[in-house]
Amino acid sequence: RLYEMVAPAISQMQAIVESVMQIAEGEVSLFRFATTQSLGRVLVPRAIRQMQRNEPGLRIFLDAITRSRHVEYLAQSKGECILSLADIDHPILTRRDIALAPLVALVRKDHPLAECGMIDANDLAGHPTIMFEHSGPHSNAIEAFLGDGRRPADTIYIRFSDAAVGLAAEGAGIALVDGFTAMGWLPPGLVRVELRDPPSFTARLYWHSERPGTRFVRMLGDVLAGLASGRSDGRHTV
Repeated sequence: RLYEMVAPAISQMQAIVESVMQIAEGEVSLFRFATTQSLGRVLVPRAIRQMQRNEPGLRIFLDAITRSRHVEYLAQSKGECILSLADIDHPILTRRDIALAPLVALVRKDHPLAECGMIDANDLAGHPTIMFEHSGPHSNAIEAFLGDGRRPADTIYIRFSDAAVGLAAEGAGIALVDGFTAMGWLPPGLVRVELRDPPSFTARLYWHSERPGTRFVRMLGDVLAGLASGRSDGRHTV
């Protein structure tokens, strides 16, 4: 009789263990994760394309996320991992550094600075400039680049990198963005200009330190590292 009472609980536990093992071994064909906007513009779509080539039938659910929601997203198991430029230290988060990219400028082709091979902070003086709100990785990098020099004129402050690209393309000012945002296709008439001694951004992969993820978490990191290093097959491990 005791066995009859506990048998349902044992069956439930066995089902849970089997589900966990399936997740850990990557037998679940749906991979859900989140990315911040800068990495989601070019680098993450390229990684997804490569993963689907490597794993035919793999389904992806891609969430967009802001820096303030990283811990909540993983704590509530909304997805398996997060790709972000943010530097977050939290007990439940484990991370892997994937790639580096410099701070760069995006300007219209008809802008006086578009023909410069490289510009420094002093070159921005007197030119309307698009910058990011304070306390984030972008604003920290921009402040480090500008240093104690003269500040740009008529600054526009934004929160998201797509807004920076769009404003620069419309001639609203020079956009200072991370190199991941500036990868690949840009709107017609917009060019990338390198900065002298620019700060760099680190693309990071975060996951919950106490919960097993599928093998796709590691695969995503490997593919991204391969793409960042120029390997088209994405089978590179850092």
